Amino acid sequence: MKKTYTVVLIGLLVSMEIVFTRFLSIDAPFFRASLGFLPISVAAMIFGPLGGGAVNALSDILGVMIANRSIAPPHPGITLCAFLIGLTYGFFLYKKPKTILRVLLSVLTVNILIEIGLKTYWLSQLYGEAYLIILAPRAAVALIMIPVQTGAIYNVWRYVGSFIESNVLPKLGLVTVPK
Repeated sequence: MKKTYTVVLIGLLVSMEIVFTRFLSIDAPFFRASLGFLPISVAAMIFGPLGGGAVNALSDILGVMIANRSIAPPHPGITLCAFLIGLTYGFFLYKKPKTILRVLLSVLTVNILIEIGLKTYWLSQLYGEAYLIILAPRAAVALIMIPVQTGAIYNVWRYVGSFIESNVLPKLGLVTVPK
């Protein structure tokens, strides 16, 4: 039963990330603003760094196949960034207190190192544009999203975390998260 529950929960989080990122987002040529970070951060809090990374990488691969409807495969570098984002959230938030500072540090790491740094590099390769050309709009969006993501992740866990700790984690056979 634990395996079934785990598969269903992962499927739910993957589908939420795809819908939030691919269909309920603000898209421009070099950046996207969405709530896709929420299911990934929750996955990382529940399943840890590798679980969060795997959920986000799977979401990226399936999202490209579903939403793009093109013959172009997912870009390995961008899928790597997706994995690293889930890994980072898990590193900062798995089995640790979900303080506003810890959430902020995870969001800063994701946005500055991965979104602005590494993902911008892969997008410059994918689109054939100079890195510095697409850096400015991506950095502006990332900096705007830092307080949004921090507040959203912190508050979602604050209001939903006790339900997850008392109802979801025991069904998965996982220990509760420290306060």
